[in-house]
Amino acid sequence: MVVRRWAFAAPLLWSCASESGEAASSSSTGSSDALTSSSGSSSGSGSGSSSDTEPSATTGHATHVTTADSSGSGEASEGPPPVTFDVGTPELDLPDLPPPLCPCAENTERIHVVTTTGELWAFDPPTLEFELVVDLIALPGCATPQFFSMSLDRDGLAWLQFNDGTLHTLDINAPVACNNPGFVPPPELAITNFGMGFVSESVDNPCDSLFGHRISFGGIDSPGVGLLFEVDTDAVDVIGSYPTDFNRAELTGTGDARLFAFVDSVPAKLVELDKSSGATLSQIDLIGIDASTAFAFAAYGGDFYFFTGSDSNFSRSEVNHIDYDDSDDNGEQDITEIIPEVPFDGLISGAGVSTCAPSEPPPA
Repeated sequence: MVVRRWAFAAPLLWSCASESGEAASSSSTGSSDALTSSSGSSSGSGSGSSSDTEPSATTGHATHVTTADSSGSGEASEGPPPVTFDVGTPELDLPDLPPPLCPCAENTERIHVVTTTGELWAFDPPTLEFELVVDLIALPGCATPQFFSMSLDRDGLAWLQFNDGTLHTLDINAPVACNNPGFVPPPELAITNFGMGFVSESVDNPCDSLFGHRISFGGIDSPGVGLLFEVDTDAVDVIGSYPTDFNRAELTGTGDARLFAFVDSVPAKLVELDKSSGATLSQIDLIGIDASTAFAFAAYGGDFYFFTGSDSNFSRSEVNHIDYDDSDDNGEQDITEIIPEVPFDGLISGAGVSTCAPSEPPPA
């Protein structure tokens, strides 16, 4: 029996085997050491045939092994020494990948809320758990009696609005101080307090823009009574304003470039706004949600979470959820009270979520 094998490796090796039915002999005492190609044959004093296998890819060091029985006595003669081939690893000159567009800072996928007592909390919708981020009152630049509203950008900056209308920022991952970016709205827009939310530029562009909606106390909702405006967060200036049909509205945006308003009216409403014109695209009455004492909300996973005054404890908030995308396929956008009373004192006066939060529900 003669068995010949070749193996070539690192990074790619081919193996080929040739076997003959009977041992071939070139002399009465010599040993067979003929190498055949993949299409060749072996011959000698005996008769037989050879068959080759197709090359197969494997890994490892290349080796060549020959085993022969030349005398027919069953003893194997010594073959040639193993041979190792080092073919090296080719170097590939790959272009550098561009950095991700507007990447997400840590913890920006969670909803954050601020309370009238000056605490910043993170809320995780899948677990319905709250986690204290920081007591704002203890930080430089944050000491104020109450906070009015908030939002969160992809960089992890919480944009906090004080009751006097001033705007401050705080890094949620390094909350050491509140900083005043110097936002001063144009006087002709009559903006003091406003609801606000970040929204992606487009479905293909995750970079976010800050939008605000003027809060007007008194009056009734009517065409053109409200004001939607866009803020350039680099220049910290209003770069566009559009009329809406609502006096008081909080805002939230999504990663798929949609802007929504939580309207303080009777009944309260969830409204999708055209961010380029302020026009109403859709509207849902939020039956059972009372926005008269405190109102804030945020989008998450294709749904919305509303933070309003608790019916059971007037010093705390409750949380309601609307199945906006009808993920249970019952044909209804069900509204459910999921937390009757949050586990901390103070009303939630503002809620913010970045466009890093999921825009669709998690897979079942």
